[in-house]
Amino acid sequence: MKTYSTTIREINAGESKSRLRITPALPAPAQPGQYYRAFAPGTAQVLPVPLYPFLGESDSMVLCGNFPAWQTSAKLLLEGPYGNGFSSSLKARRLLIHAIDESLEERLYSLAMDVLQASADVAWVSEALTLDLPPQIEVLKETEFGDAIQWSDGCALAVPLARLPNLPGELVIKPAERHKVEVMIDAPFVCGNAQCGVCAVETRSGWKLACKEGPVFPYGELFQ
Repeated sequence: MKTYSTTIREINAGESKSRLRITPALPAPAQPGQYYRAFAPGTAQVLPVPLYPFLGESDSMVLCGNFPAWQTSAKLLLEGPYGNGFSSSLKARRLLIHAIDESLEERLYSLAMDVLQASADVAWVSEALTLDLPPQIEVLKETEFGDAIQWSDGCALAVPLARLPNLPGELVIKPAERHKVEVMIDAPFVCGNAQCGVCAVETRSGWKLACKEGPVFPYGELFQ
C-alpha cells in the first residue's frame, strides 16, 4: 500500500475539533466510507490513526477522525486508502443519512457531498446535528426516519461497534427496505493489518474484520 507524505496546514478545520487540512491533495483520494492510516513521525504516537475523508479541494484535503495532539505544520504520513466504502449503488437519486452516534456524522459528510454533486436529493436524520450542512439537505427528526427510508433509494448509517447488536431495536427497518441500507461501523483499527481481531464483526456468513472487509457492510449481511 502506497504511503503519502503530507503536511498539516490547519487543525480543527471548520467548527469541529476533529478535522485537519492537509496538503498536497492525494492522487488517490479515499471514497466515502474508506479510511487512511495516519502516522506523525517524530511524535510519541505508537499506533496508526484512522482518518476519513471529509472534503476534497483542488490543492488540499480535509480529513476527520479522533487524532492525537498533532501540531500545525507537522509532517503526516498517510497510507491507504483502506477498506470498503459505500457502494456506487448507494449514490442514488434520494439518499437518506443517519449517524446513530452524532460523533460519527462527519464521516458521512463526503458521501452527502458526492450525491449532491450528482444533482440527487439528500435527507439527513439527526436530533443534535453537529455539522453545517448545505441548504439543499433536508434535516429530519429521528421520528421521521420510518417515512424517510420509504422515500429513499438508498440509506447510509453509521454506528459504533458496541451499539451494532442493538441497531435493529434502535431503528425500525422493514424487510422490504433492508436491501438499500448500508452500515458504516466505527471500530478500533489497532493493528492496521487485519491480524489483531479487535475490529471483528459478526455477520450472517461468519466473523469479518471491519478494517479490511468493512468499515461499510450491507445491512442484510449483518442482520436478517
